[in-house]
Amino acid sequence: VGTWQSETAWSSSGCGRSAFEPRPIYQDGLYSLIGLRRGACDISAVADPSTGVAVYDSTPDQGVSGWLVFGGTSASCPIVAGCVNATGGSVASSQDLNAILYANIGSSSLHDITSGSSGTFSAAAGWDFPTGVGSPNSIASLVAGP
Repeated sequence: VGTWQSETAWSSSGCGRSAFEPRPIYQDGLYSLIGLRRGACDISAVADPSTGVAVYDSTPDQGVSGWLVFGGTSASCPIVAGCVNATGGSVASSQDLNAILYANIGSSSLHDITSGSSGTFSAAAGWDFPTGVGSPNSIASLVAGP
């Protein structure tokens, strides 16, 4: 219990090259993989809604409310934001956090996800389209305050 074993890219992740958004500076080192446009995704955490997180929604959406299960960006972004906030550290913006994450590809702060695929994109060592930099292991070591 409590020991990371492995993760697999979710087969239905929304990943790929942007048709319009320019490549951000923190992705400059990935030019050979992504070209001039932004590559998605940045980081992984609970992508599959079948194994996602339970959320109580009291406001009906298309007639549905109560306990629902969410995955993907709807769960991953709050999970990573919560990890950053729990460190007590300070990151000025999501762009600054992405710069930190990309600078730490391959470090022990991130779990590299190397199996699975989504569409024509496969998980691989380092950054890849379906899993980005991987999943959080020790965000605290990256963003902890003084």
